Amino acid sequence: MKKRAFSCNYRDKTLIFKYNKEIEDAAKEGNYLFSYIGSEFVGEIIELGKNVSGFQIGDRVIPNISYPYDDEYEFYKPGLPSNHASRRIDDFYPSKLIKIPDEISDEAAAVLPIAGFTSYSMIRKVVKPKAKVLVTAAKSNTSLAAISALQNQDVEVYAMTSSPKYSDTLKELGVKAVLLVDLKLNSFLDDPNISQIMKEIGPFDAVIDPFFDVYLPRITELMNFDAKYATCGFYDQYTPFAKEPHIYRGDILQGCL
Repeated sequence: MKKRAFSCNYRDKTLIFKYNKEIEDAAKEGNYLFSYIGSEFVGEIIELGKNVSGFQIGDRVIPNISYPYDDEYEFYKPGLPSNHASRRIDDFYPSKLIKIPDEISDEAAAVLPIAGFTSYSMIRKVVKPKAKVLVTAAKSNTSLAAISALQNQDVEVYAMTSSPKYSDTLKELGVKAVLLVDLKLNSFLDDPNISQIMKEIGPFDAVIDPFFDVYLPRITELMNFDAKYATCGFYDQYTPFAKEPHIYRGDILQGCL
């Protein structure tokens, strides 16, 4: 398979920093290394194995990052098939690729897998019809994908962000209201604006949160008694390169397994 485009996401940022440190450390010893980067891509099939069916030469494909994996390939790890998407030519088992239609551009396809798979996975787990759904970290790629996907659901979508300049864009995507938060507060309800909004709309039935170490457990104060919560990662993945050290805020969750 020949790569047509690839992309780097928040997860890749951590890996790139890790590779960079390993390369620098090796250089100090007189060893010079190189690493490919990226975990999302769109490629074009240029050769097929003799037992491969369902694909043709010229098909455009993206990685199948589903989790868990097909029992037919138990030895093949689930999730992303590669952390080296920038490699020009690559080969994969057919179960790790998905053919895409011509209507999707290379640029869109190259950033689709993680945001698409992750957002729909969380939506399936926590969202029910008529629910009030809060999406945190609303300007992140995963949250933007979730907000877009939720427009196809019979739900009310609300967004939480610390960046006021994105409010208009989020509303254009169909968000009913934007909750602007000060992440330095130990409780979001200490903000009079958030407190007033919650009095008007009531607690949320579902929360989709990409960064649990930023929003949990403070977000529990805004949730209904039988609400559901889904997360997919954490913000503080590589502290040495952060502009400011991440500080955990909110109560400590007690009795969690």
